[in-house]
Amino acid sequence: MLLELLNLALSRCQTMPEVPLTPDAGPPILPAFPFLGNYIPPTFKHGLQVWWALFWPTALISAILAATTEFGLLRVVYEHRNSTPSATP
Repeated sequence: MLLELLNLALSRCQTMPEVPLTPDAGPPILPAFPFLGNYIPPTFKHGLQVWWALFWPTALISAILAATTEFGLLRVVYEHRNSTPSATP
C-alpha cells in the first residue's frame, strides 16, 4: 500500500527538463576554460608534498653553500690578518 502511494506520488511529479523549452534561451553556457571543469583545488597535504619535494632540499643546499662560503671568507681574512699593506709610491 505504501509502495503504491509512493509510486503514484512520483509519477505525478513533474521534473524540470534538461534543455530549456524557450526558443530564445540560446546555447548552454560553457566554462571559459574547458580544462578547468575537473580542477581540484590544492589542499594542505598537497602543500606539504610540494614543500617536502622542492623547498627544504633547496633551503638545505643554500644553507650549506652559504656556510662554506662564509667559512672560506673567514679563513682568508684570518690568514691575512697580520700582513702589512704594501707602500704605494
